[in-house]
Amino acid sequence: MTPEIVVAIRDKKLLPVAELDRGFIRPQYPMQVIVSYYQAGRICDYIQSRWGADKLLDMVHSFAQLKTTPDVIRQDLAMEPEEFDRQFLGWLDKDVGKNRRTLDKWRTSLKDLVQQAKNKNYDEVLKEGEEVRGLYPEYVYPANPYEFMAEADLAKGNKQAAAAILTDYEKWAGGIRRR
Repeated sequence: MTPEIVVAIRDKKLLPVAELDRGFIRPQYPMQVIVSYYQAGRICDYIQSRWGADKLLDMVHSFAQLKTTPDVIRQDLAMEPEEFDRQFLGWLDKDVGKNRRTLDKWRTSLKDLVQQAKNKNYDEVLKEGEEVRGLYPEYVYPANPYEFMAEADLAKGNKQAAAAILTDYEKWAGGIRRR
């Protein structure tokens, strides 16, 4: 999950399920298409975790009959779309709420970590890297703490620690792991 998606969640820019198509067709801000794809994928994760994969298949069949999203939610999940949104957002917050709450601290800490790495302050990189990684462990995009920490470990001659941190990085980066 990119920081832009975390910001969209934090700023309550996810669309109601009944209006999610609008995020693909008529985006209102630059990252909305990507945010909508993320949201749609997480909605599928939520439905599968709560009702099972067969329910997703039922919904696909309902959509194939050209039913609207609100009608599909009512028919296949037996709830109103607004209630679905409320429950989905609660589920999502349990998964990503920590990132939303710590995003500003993470950004500040990551900037400091980048500076420490540029200055080759390897002890500080390793110390601060653990904190930055703990705030947002799934951040595996450019300028991530895993790579800075591995570089610091290698500079200090600790190949085993570098391999361990890169193994953890690979777990998150391998297909951008979802919990």
